[in-house]
Amino acid sequence: MEPIEVNKHAFKLFDVLGIDNQGESWIYLPYDPFETFNEFKDWLAKTMSDNGTLLYAILDVKTQDLIGMSGYLRMNPEHGVIEIGHLHFSALLKQTSLATEAISIKHNISSKTAQ
Repeated sequence: MEPIEVNKHAFKLFDVLGIDNQGESWIYLPYDPFETFNEFKDWLAKTMSDNGTLLYAILDVKTQDLIGMSGYLRMNPEHGVIEIGHLHFSALLKQTSLATEAISIKHNISSKTAQ
């Protein structure tokens, strides 16, 4: 997992989130599928400019291929609050041990951050 850099990750992320995806992976997200790469890239840049949001690229440990994204949002260190969100797993990540590992890593990082 690594922090998302728009110019480094946006194109591959847009591409991989569309693999075998008829829109079902967007159901629980507060935004709809993006029609174009430019719409996605603009959303990614805008979301990352929010001081309360950090987005991460989820990479396959063996291949280093980008396979999903996740983020922290509504961070409030004063109150010890952090939310894990913007979870979007590609078809390459769904229902794999890597998905479980990604969530575990996010939990461990957020637990250490909150201390």
